[in-house]
Amino acid sequence: MGERRVLVIGSQCEIYSEKLSFLPSLAEDLYRVMTDEARGGCVPALPGSGLLMNACAAETRDAIKQAFELASKAQATLLLAFIGHGYFAEGDEDFYFLPRNASDPPDSDTAVHLVQFIKERLQRHTVDGLVVLLDACYSGIAAQDASARWSRLKFPIRFEMLTAAADRPAADGCFTKNLIAALRDGLPDIYGETIRCEDARDVVKSRCPAQEPRLPTLDADKGLYLARNVAHYARMEQEPWARTEISGEVERLSTF
Repeated sequence: MGERRVLVIGSQCEIYSEKLSFLPSLAEDLYRVMTDEARGGCVPALPGSGLLMNACAAETRDAIKQAFELASKAQATLLLAFIGHGYFAEGDEDFYFLPRNASDPPDSDTAVHLVQFIKERLQRHTVDGLVVLLDACYSGIAAQDASARWSRLKFPIRFEMLTAAADRPAADGCFTKNLIAALRDGLPDIYGETIRCEDARDVVKSRCPAQEPRLPTLDADKGLYLARNVAHYARMEQEPWARTEISGEVERLSTF
């Protein structure tokens, strides 16, 4: 399995007077768990660090560009996480992630037209796989757009995009908060050594009832995971049968 690289971007947008109380702590915690060797197992997507906080639009776009360039050279899987404000206009499919200096309304100069911008990177660079985590209001609009645009690339890439919400506001960082808890503590109720986006989506659905996560995907396989399931390995240490050759079959048959 190849290298995994992570870039976590958190942003407080200045056009909103009310600050997001869960930033920067949730962005820092997510980056920490994703770079934990026993869990996410990622290396920083950028030289020095893969955490970017409260950057302007140009800095945010440059960070994403560089992350794709370096991941392509390394033939690595790239994981991108965005935590902050999202925007879309009624009747418009264009979702914008709002950096610190976004305008009202945003455009491609003052914000990040996320799905299209990533599509342009995918047309220029070849990475081993792509996972995008998006915790922002109206992020389901981006999920719908990604499913259409990224699947129609000349050379489609295996990808997954997990979003906090559908076409409504997200709530208090509930998505990222519970995602971090799942990756940090593991999920004892799932079968398997890794936690994938579909597992995380189920966690968010059960723990954030006000939200409706979305998960468009293409050709995702077991290598496109979020983190190792530490609860699985803890169970292996506790149960004698878990260290035998038939452990997988025993666990499968006893799951329900």
